[in-house]
Amino acid sequence: MGHSNYAIDEQQTKIKQWFFKETVRIEHEKQLLEDEKVKVDREKRELNNFKREYERQKALNESQLEREKRLFETKWKILENELREVANEKQKLEREKAFYKEVIAFEQKSDIDAGIFFKGVNSSISLKKRYKELMKIFHPDNVNGDTDTIQLINREYDSLRQAYGV
Repeated sequence: MGHSNYAIDEQQTKIKQWFFKETVRIEHEKQLLEDEKVKVDREKRELNNFKREYERQKALNESQLEREKRLFETKWKILENELREVANEKQKLEREKAFYKEVIAFEQKSDIDAGIFFKGVNSSISLKKRYKELMKIFHPDNVNGDTDTIQLINREYDSLRQAYGV
């Protein structure tokens, strides 16, 4: 019987050793799981912080994009208005150009009305007086001087001088 008690004691010791080792292993696994949980919780907080920062940055970017869009639309409207004004100015200049072409064509006719610069002149004395006044104004050496105008004046003067017999 002594031998069988010894065998039972040995089995109980082996069971206790196995139980102790298993308890140590389980405690070790438990500690590893707790460490892993702490790590996951930390990563979760970091991820939430990153998410909040991302959403804040996204909202900021959307707000900036909206401001830039409004600014672009405002600039676009200004450009459209300016383009319309430029087109109107171009049309106006084209009309003025056509008008001045007609004026120049009228002035360049060989049959010039001998009274454009000398209206109201009815004698050779008043003709000479008006001629001197026009020369003072339109002589090319003056600020308002113009060679083409002087030529027109001279043509009219010559035709009127012949008409008055001077």
